[in-house]
Amino acid sequence: MFLIYSLLIIYALIALGMLFLGTDYFISNLRNKTRAPEVASPAKLRAAVIKEIAEHYGDYKTVLEIGSCYGGFARAIALANPDKTVDGVEIMPAPFMISKFMKLFRGPKNMNFKFGDAVKFINKSDGYDIGVTWLTTPVMKCIEPVADRFKVLLVLDFPLPGRAPTRVIKLHPVENKLLRLNSHHMLYIYT
Repeated sequence: MFLIYSLLIIYALIALGMLFLGTDYFISNLRNKTRAPEVASPAKLRAAVIKEIAEHYGDYKTVLEIGSCYGGFARAIALANPDKTVDGVEIMPAPFMISKFMKLFRGPKNMNFKFGDAVKFINKSDGYDIGVTWLTTPVMKCIEPVADRFKVLLVLDFPLPGRAPTRVIKLHPVENKLLRLNSHHMLYIYT
């Protein structure tokens, strides 16, 4: 019985900590317009990126999801590509903690999450073969200077402002009215 109560207290403390961090970040997000909102990636977008990686970049070994939020996109890529190392980098504390917690219980082993500013992280890294992101235009302006650190950068919906993509793939229709930039989701590929 003691163990059950102890676990409930630990879970309650974790939940309160995440709520505090999330609220703190939400308030700071209101002051800083370059941050991206927390939006879970739809399964159809994940499937399109996984298909693109499988068809064109199967030999590449490292993947970085920029702005991994709760880790769903990175997890889908890692599960579909057990031969690749998949990392996610997230600047928001609460989603980062949730993604780390979920990885602990659900895996997979070829996936890791890093906390911090993606641009600083990318500049300090040895580089990645594939970059994947679904961030808004203001954030893409920040990502643009480090785009050359990838062999290929797969960008959903919000292209790099100062660069022409190598290819553009028109995906399925937009289902979320808040993200209605055009009538379809788009995958921009930079090599």
